[in-house]
Amino acid sequence: MNGQETGGIQRHLSRPGNALRKYQQTVIGVDSWLALVKYEFIECCVTPVPGCLGRFLRSVFYPFLLASCSYTAKIGRNLTLQQPAKISLAARVVIEDLVTLNVKGQGKGIVLKEDVHVGTKTILSCPGGFIVIGAGTVIGPQCRLGSLKGLIVGHSCHIGERTYLIGAAHAFDRLDLPIILQPQTCRGETIIGDQVKIGRGVTILDGVRIGSRAHIADGSLVLKDVPDDVSVQGVPAVQVSSGV
Repeated sequence: MNGQETGGIQRHLSRPGNALRKYQQTVIGVDSWLALVKYEFIECCVTPVPGCLGRFLRSVFYPFLLASCSYTAKIGRNLTLQQPAKISLAARVVIEDLVTLNVKGQGKGIVLKEDVHVGTKTILSCPGGFIVIGAGTVIGPQCRLGSLKGLIVGHSCHIGERTYLIGAAHAFDRLDLPIILQPQTCRGETIIGDQVKIGRGVTILDGVRIGSRAHIADGSLVLKDVPDDVSVQGVPAVQVSSGV
């Protein structure tokens, strides 16, 4: 791309080799034929099956595909996976329909601990670092959680629908290039403490740390760290109370 920096998927696709090998490296994460057959069988014959039968089949077959998957995990229809051998689901995890769990390039993995609930159409995207979601955390529908250097969400948190935890951004110094083609930037890990309540439609930028028991009001844009036991709101978010 004329010397421009590209993303992880583009780098894989631009390497020498045939289309099947690139597919294995990018989507499955390994070149193994056995891994390819397992992935394709489960994606075609198990992932889309509706109802109780589908949930039962996924509880049987997904442990053969993922790094680890408790038999008590409940997985909805049409789960999209990338590099599934780097994804772990603990006991009683609930994943609703049309969720995406993507580990891209050099991403280290996604871990959902006990009793995590992920709402429909939510995307967890991990091109770098880990995504770790603590026990008992509920993620609403249509959220997007990203990680370039790491995302850790504590236990017993609530994340409202259509919330974005930004894992990275793009530089915008050059006026002759679209922003999407400019180098990625990241200020560091995003850390969400325990028992945090994040409202609907919230955006939290990369590198921000949210203290335990904090409350982020609906529609807020969080640009900087939030201490423990504090409520913030607004665009940009500012403190409105403490001792919540």
